[in-house]
Amino acid sequence: MPTDTGFPDRRSLHERIASDLRDEIMSGDLPPGAKLPSTTQLKARFDASNATIQKALQLLKDEQLVIGRAGAAVTVREHRQRTMRPASYMAPARAGEAYRWLTEATKHGARAARSTLLDVAEV
Repeated sequence: MPTDTGFPDRRSLHERIASDLRDEIMSGDLPPGAKLPSTTQLKARFDASNATIQKALQLLKDEQLVIGRAGAAVTVREHRQRTMRPASYMAPARAGEAYRWLTEATKHGARAARSTLLDVAEV
């Protein structure tokens, strides 16, 4: 199966399913507390077996992105890491102002968002 890069995706199906669901969780499309689609819905969506769906969900549980028990809906954890995509906030900051990605991180609840300049060199 080719990806956006034009190269085949060599990951197993359960890893690709987990990746798609992880993207939905990290982007906020599946917000904290939201129920993931049922196993039946996921099987139809990804044309996968029950065992494959369960392996994908187990990856997300192991990463502590979702919570679920047998017989209960799998839900997105309330407290999870937030992914910032700095490329979205790369516009230069005005003198004396924080970088835009630091400001965005603070808006989303990050405590003491900061960056440290480690080195400046001419190349």
